[in-house]
Amino acid sequence: MNYSKNLFIVLIIISFLISYETSTSISTAIANEKEIKNVILLIPDGTGSSHITFSRWYNGGSPLAMDEIASGLIRTYTVDTLITDSAPAATAMATGYKSSAKTIGLLPSKNKNKSFLWGVPDIKAEDEERPVATVLEAARLAGKSVGLVATIFVEHATPAGFSAHVLQRDDFETIAKQQVHNGLDVALSGGLKFIRKEDRADKDDLIEVLKSRGYQVITNRNQLMQITSGKVWGAFTDAEMSNDLDRDKTIEPSLEEMTIKAISLLKKNKKGFFLMVEGSKVDWSSHKHDPVGIVTEFLAFDKAVKVALDFAKKRKDTAIIISPDHGNAGFSIGSTLTDNNYQFAPYDNYLSAIKKAKHTVDFVLNEVKKSNGDKDQIKKIIIENYIPDMTDEEFDKLIKSPKEKLLAELVSLIQKRNAISFTTWGHTGEDVPLFSYHPNPLKKLQGVILNTDIAKYIAKVLNLNLKKATEELYYSIDLTTSNIAKMDLTDTNNPILILKNTNANGKTLKLSINKNIAVLISANTNAQKEYQLPGVTIFNKEKNRVYFSKKCLEYL
Repeated sequence: MNYSKNLFIVLIIISFLISYETSTSISTAIANEKEIKNVILLIPDGTGSSHITFSRWYNGGSPLAMDEIASGLIRTYTVDTLITDSAPAATAMATGYKSSAKTIGLLPSKNKNKSFLWGVPDIKAEDEERPVATVLEAARLAGKSVGLVATIFVEHATPAGFSAHVLQRDDFETIAKQQVHNGLDVALSGGLKFIRKEDRADKDDLIEVLKSRGYQVITNRNQLMQITSGKVWGAFTDAEMSNDLDRDKTIEPSLEEMTIKAISLLKKNKKGFFLMVEGSKVDWSSHKHDPVGIVTEFLAFDKAVKVALDFAKKRKDTAIIISPDHGNAGFSIGSTLTDNNYQFAPYDNYLSAIKKAKHTVDFVLNEVKKSNGDKDQIKKIIIENYIPDMTDEEFDKLIKSPKEKLLAELVSLIQKRNAISFTTWGHTGEDVPLFSYHPNPLKKLQGVILNTDIAKYIAKVLNLNLKKATEELYYSIDLTTSNIAKMDLTDTNNPILILKNTNANGKTLKLSINKNIAVLISANTNAQKEYQLPGVTIFNKEKNRVYFSKKCLEYL
């Protein structure tokens, strides 16, 4: 009895000592904790948990770089629907506000479905479709360097959500103009045609604008590798970049390489940086039901994650968030469409055909287009690049398919070989996985959160004030009632906002819409002086409202 009592006392003492040592270690860690200066947000577009699981098995079952920082789930719905588009999803993660349909960087129109959408506040009439500051813009105002990296083009929905403010996500030319004038330090992706003068409807030479502002404008991997400092705008393809499995490695850098370069340039700022990295084409491969593209694009994204994590662990002043914007295609590991006993199938039944593919379905379809309908050539292209064991019967059925059904027929051959399936060609509404790293584990982002919480978390750890940034960047005037502002729409491609001081000797300020340029004109001498504003000027024609940098009022 005494022995048991003494043992119990010893265990209590040991437990106390362990508890004391642990709490002391945590307290010491908190006391020695560095201020978070940098945030890297990595977004695998259109990625659900099945995408991640399947990619892990394709990789031999070994853990992914992101696995060690799994921390929760993200609710992705919009103010309109349970299933989000990339535009409102990016807007939510960038601004802290849920939005609607196709809008980028704007508050929604009045929420009609508030009765069943939890966590969506009412919008005042004067604030409908109002531009709101993003974490990227707030970080820039705080003196930090900012960057965007994507495997499509930065004008596309997700990167645009952090750097532009438009009603329609497909208004790529306007988005490009706003981005060029929005103070990015690093932009690496495709999209050359959106900044090239001859390809733009307004003939605005955005490449020359970039060069005049000190950017190094580059178009291939070799040029990227040679850059060691300064601002850089990389546009490596006309539109989207190639899939990682298909890219010409002498021209297009990998997502991993772009992430390495972006961090190396942005980290030179002693005040820190914000970087958004998007693995864009997991989403595009999902829309096409191409498992080859899904797994290879996701694993390419995970390599970029490792780059970010390695950097953060060495520095102790960097937080990392990994957040898909939404699910896509209802990707299922297991399918009765191909095998009623799929649950008993061995490992190879799920992956053998996919591992045999040398290229994605995008590459195959592009090569087929070049074949001019030559059946023998088409068959050779498919066998050499996608399905080496395709039968004559399968090919005969494939070649008789209408052109618009060729994609569906082709990917179905892979699916049948690997007991996988998809429920839709579009986005899905399930919660998506959250991954988060903070040097102090007690402060990482975790739990079941809203996508809007990501922006709020970034703002908190970087000590940014999003509301103040909005007030500074997007001062609002209703043109219907204003006596100091009017629009000059003489040049429809380049509208001008005119602000006039109503005093007798007042000055006039001309602001270029979708740019950060202001020209101050003296009333007495008519002398002109050009300024670069801290933000771009936005005109909402439907609302007859303008939004511009509050700094303009000081100039007047």
